[in-house]
Amino acid sequence: MQRLRAVLLMCLVLAVVTATPASAQDTAGADLGTPLSVVFTPRYEAIVASEVTATILEVNKEFGQAFTQGDVLVLLDDSRFRLARNRAGAQVAAASKTYSVNQELFENDSASVLEVEQARGALGVAQAEYAQADRDIESCTIVAPFTGRVSKLMVNAHETVQEGQELLEIVDDSVLLVKTLLPSAAFRSVSVGLEVMIQVNEIDAQVSGAVSHISATLDPASGTFEIYAEVDNSEGQLRSGMTGTLILDLP
Repeated sequence: MQRLRAVLLMCLVLAVVTATPASAQDTAGADLGTPLSVVFTPRYEAIVASEVTATILEVNKEFGQAFTQGDVLVLLDDSRFRLARNRAGAQVAAASKTYSVNQELFENDSASVLEVEQARGALGVAQAEYAQADRDIESCTIVAPFTGRVSKLMVNAHETVQEGQELLEIVDDSVLLVKTLLPSAAFRSVSVGLEVMIQVNEIDAQVSGAVSHISATLDPASGTFEIYAEVDNSEGQLRSGMTGTLILDLP
């Protein structure tokens, strides 16, 4: 009997010892006053590629330079495409005339349905070639899709680039993102718009942000979920790639 009591007592002690770390872990996981390491990334970024094969006439923005939406980043030589459009325009005019004549002949029983349809098809092909040449000309002027900076430049003026070749990488750093993982115990307390503070290592300054995205799912293996926070950078003091620590005080 005494031996049985000793065994039960030992099991009780082991259960308490085993449960203690888990309880401590839960408490530590819910403590969001602990600094969280973060890296600033751009809200928007893009790789700009050439849609045509042509020679570069101008590269108007260099590495690190800022630009606004609609600015011309790269200008390509469009002379070959203008010649193609002129040729296609002449073909459209000729095909249109042929089609009109065949329609009149058909109405007078002097042309067959096949001849009319062939003329219609030739006109459609000529119009498509004209539209393609017009689009190629437009593609030679590469404009910025948003306001930002050049983060990487891959080409120089006077080089010939191929269709699909990457020209430059651009980022919109007027608003930056930071991402971090939080313990699942904090899921109910975090909401979009919640203010966060970030101590930026590189400039030794503190900036504020707000939670912008909350993961739709929780990771059961790690007991965490991901959040994004947006940080206003309209004054340009921050750069993508800077690091810092984030402190999130929950209500």
